[in-house]
Amino acid sequence: MKLELSQEKTLITNAAKGKAHFLGTEIYRTSSVKGEIKRFKNSKGHSQRIPTTSIIMNAPISKIVSKFVGKELVT
Repeated sequence: MKLELSQEKTLITNAAKGKAHFLGTEIYRTSSVKGEIKRFKNSKGHSQRIPTTSIIMNAPISKIVSKFVGKELVT
């Protein structure tokens, strides 16, 4: 596709350490809480625990809608 990234607009970040902002949306990772751990047996039959993580996209809906209303795209 031969896309080029702008140095001023592009941020590469570690999802475990920071939040990314994309099209007005905040994207980040949350760690599991104590009760959210997957348990399974590995190939040798030993029990293993894997903490679960979630990716969260937090969009300011009211701000997004107000932009559309201002441009008469939504009534």
